Amino acid sequence: MSEIINQGLGARTIRENAAGDTYGKRSERDKPLEERVVEATQTLLRYKAGKASLEERVIEAERYYRQHNWEGKKKGTARKKYGVRSNSGWLFNSCMVKHADAMDNYPEASVLPREGADEMTAKLLSEVLPCVLELNEYEEIYDKGWWDKLIKGTSITCVYWDAEKNGGMGEIGLSRVDILNCYWDPNVDDIQESRNFFCVALMDNDEIREQYGDEIADRLSSAAFTPGLYSYETTHDTFGRSAVVDWYYKRDGVLHYCKYVGQDILYASEQDERYAERGYYDHGLYPFVFDPLYPMEGSPAGFGQVDLCRDAQDYIDRLDSAVLDSALINVRPKHFLNQQGGVNEEEILDPEKPIVHVNGSGAIQDSIQPFQKSELNPMYVNVLNQKINELRETSGSTAAAQGGAQAGVTAYSAIAAMQEAASKPSRDLIRAGYRHFKQICYMMIELMRQFYDEPRIFRITGDSTVPQYQEFDNSMMQPQLQPGIVGMEFGEREPVFDIKVRPNKQTAYSRMAQNELAKELYGAGIFAPQNADSALAVLEMMQFEGKDKVVERVQQNGTLMQMVQQLMMQVQQLQAALGTAAPAGPAQSEEGRAESGEASGQQAAASGENLNSLGAEQQTGRRITAPRERAQQASSV
Repeated sequence: MSEIINQGLGARTIRENAAGDTYGKRSERDKPLEERVVEATQTLLRYKAGKASLEERVIEAERYYRQHNWEGKKKGTARKKYGVRSNSGWLFNSCMVKHADAMDNYPEASVLPREGADEMTAKLLSEVLPCVLELNEYEEIYDKGWWDKLIKGTSITCVYWDAEKNGGMGEIGLSRVDILNCYWDPNVDDIQESRNFFCVALMDNDEIREQYGDEIADRLSSAAFTPGLYSYETTHDTFGRSAVVDWYYKRDGVLHYCKYVGQDILYASEQDERYAERGYYDHGLYPFVFDPLYPMEGSPAGFGQVDLCRDAQDYIDRLDSAVLDSALINVRPKHFLNQQGGVNEEEILDPEKPIVHVNGSGAIQDSIQPFQKSELNPMYVNVLNQKINELRETSGSTAAAQGGAQAGVTAYSAIAAMQEAASKPSRDLIRAGYRHFKQICYMMIELMRQFYDEPRIFRITGDSTVPQYQEFDNSMMQPQLQPGIVGMEFGEREPVFDIKVRPNKQTAYSRMAQNELAKELYGAGIFAPQNADSALAVLEMMQFEGKDKVVERVQQNGTLMQMVQQLMMQVQQLQAALGTAAPAGPAQSEEGRAESGEASGQQAAASGENLNSLGAEQQTGRRITAPRERAQQASSV
């Protein structure tokens, strides 16, 4: 019986019941929160030590992305002191190509219900989610997040509730978080399995004084904990700044949140009566979504495009520097000059001086001798080109991926096929990002379910140009009572939704292809109402963007035609019942010609006969006189 009841309960109800049972079993000797904050700081230091190699790799990748790789060569490699230090942009170009593909496929979410009773709620959520994303400028978060994935290997998005938005009404907040500021258990590959999760940010002491008072600010000293820092071009110091820690932890089956600096607690959900037993967020998850580019086993973080191609870029720069050094040495002649020979070296190096003066004695060749040049072997240039091709093939930034084509390929279909094949790696990475975008949308829905108690207005634009203003709250998302069967109660049912993500293509090429497809469908007669059945069969076998709307329009055309035909048949039946069927076309019936002739004859009658008892002109025509004649015949003897 208990299993059947639990199947009908909502996920939040089950969590609350479990939390209530665990809350009643707490030990009376439980440590106070102040002591656990001190222990949390020690846990944070342990997490930071386990993350040291990851932070070093991320900082090095950021340096390579900014083409400062000569400043941080690997240990044991001598830095280049003389000559050219080449910093080619092949690695940056590969990151830019991947980023452009991701922005061309900006995600768009639609919410689907799992039960028919939730269709209206799912439709409203599909309209409200894009509005909330736009309010938080998610496109910029998505943009910077992809740069984080390409450079650092992981993008982190925080989905939280901001109680100060909308004039105190509160609203969902989205923000990008740097991986150097996040700390988790290094023994897990999913942050939700970590016992604790920390997000640390340096905050100015004066700002802490303004927000939290002088008492806390006076106890601040130099930062006992400092998150990882990049090798900035400007000076970044920690003087006058303190580490503010956002500590999320799972305790007694629910999620709690504590914000502290040093040993002073700024906020704690356990001390807030609203969340002391139910937890800070009802969904019970850390409000951070990790989106790695290339996943790694045993870690929620991944490695990026820079990590993949860093060694190839390193050798390209070193070979390119050697080639340029050889070219610069050989392009300008050099000489060995004996300082005792008396040769004027300025006149030798000046191309405008036709005469070189010599003050010494003896042979000139004893005073100056040309430097023997060493021609560069073409094999080394081939090695350089091979490393460049290796980086391009490994990163997927080939000519076809950048919109080009191979020499000799001129057909439009062949170029399109090559570009489609070259974009397969990018599509794979983008699809993986869509899965993490689903997690963001799920968290947003759960926050709406928990905090949208007051109705709020959203501007819905949709496909039409006229905006609509929709009111929305969480009343339709709360647990609902299930009807009982044979006296057995099933408890409450919590509306659950599925999310489908599709790309919102905005490129000129995609618009052109969509327009060409529309013209082809129109030319094939897909939108003709009489071809609705065959058109639906053809569309069922096709796959293209916006297919659902085309199918809906074809169905509407077919349904409208059927309605028109039915109405015409009803009109014809009604006319036949009244005996006033209109002539159809030039081939009129004999009865129709007779009726028209009789009507014209009655219209040509004397004016006195066309007046009624009131002196008004009475109507004539077979339609009026026929009933009168039948009435007279029925009344005559």
